[in-house]
Amino acid sequence: MNKIVPVFCLSLAIVILGCTQKYSHVKKTKNTYKQNVIDCDPIIKENAEIDDALGDLVGTFSFKETAFTKKCSEMEIIQFLIRKACELNADIINLKELKKPNKRSWCFQCTAELIKLNDSISKELFVSSSDYTLYKISERTGPSPMEVAKPLIGLVLGVAFFASLIFIFGGL
Repeated sequence: MNKIVPVFCLSLAIVILGCTQKYSHVKKTKNTYKQNVIDCDPIIKENAEIDDALGDLVGTFSFKETAFTKKCSEMEIIQFLIRKACELNADIINLKELKKPNKRSWCFQCTAELIKLNDSISKELFVSSSDYTLYKISERTGPSPMEVAKPLIGLVLGVAFFASLIFIFGGL
């Protein structure tokens, strides 16, 4: 019985340290990977209605929070989406179903459509939403709540770990 508490504490520490935001990649077409991502600069739109005749949907990502999610700030998700858009040769990232962090959730949650424009459509016809430049995001959001909570979480996990060792090995 006295070993159940330390095993539980160690298990909880492993679960907390191993959690990341859950995302799912719904769709990808064949042969869309871009060879050179250096020149990649996808346009970021919010809730845009883009006609199917203008391009192809090459990927859909959905970001949802799980119990002990980390690395889920708006900045981290936008950077992830930019990398994926570049890999999939997408010209537009269309953010939908946005849920900004609040008292109940630390995480930025959204669904993102990655769209590759047809060759006949100029990317210059579209303008990124000014709210989604990396500078604006960092200015608006500051550090993520998880970054602020890391020292406290580390302290709690450290105390739990040492308490577990004391219970396992029978005191000091």
